Amino acid sequence: MNPHWFDRTAPWVGLALIVAIISGGVILWQRGGASPEIRINQTDSAADLVMVDVEGAVVSPGVYSLSTTARIEDAIRSAGGLREDADMDHFLLSRASLLQDGQLIRIPVKGETAASTSGTTDTALAGTCVNLNLASQTELDTLNGIGPVYAKKIIDNRPYTQITDLVTKKVISQSIFNGLSDKICI
Repeated sequence: MNPHWFDRTAPWVGLALIVAIISGGVILWQRGGASPEIRINQTDSAADLVMVDVEGAVVSPGVYSLSTTARIEDAIRSAGGLREDADMDHFLLSRASLLQDGQLIRIPVKGETAASTSGTTDTALAGTCVNLNLASQTELDTLNGIGPVYAKKIIDNRPYTQITDLVTKKVISQSIFNGLSDKICI
């Protein structure tokens, strides 16, 4: 082997390394940088995480694992952000709300009806729950212990991030809540 081989090839190896680094940076830049998912410390335990389902008008719908201190806005970012057809005028949750384990965050698509957003067409016919954020006063009035007055209070205190907000916001008593908790949802 020629003793001057290293002297002649070292600059080319260095140049190739620089080109590879720059190319990698350009690829990351074109892809929008780092992944939009919220990074979680390796020291976080399962107790420090919540699993949320982000659906509807987001770039990458799916289930995401986020910190217990994350907000709905963080979950939306984790799902790649909003699509152009997102209808935020009909999104009834506060984007600043803390996430709850098992929470469904459904971003409506422009032109969807409230029924298609909630996943039901008629709660009485479908045998499913009454969505506190979407139900009409008439639908709420059908619940045991809820009359027109409570139905109006429920509507006036929207949005809800979890069904227990009815009690914490002092909309209804714990005893009324206990009687209907299996018939309501968010």
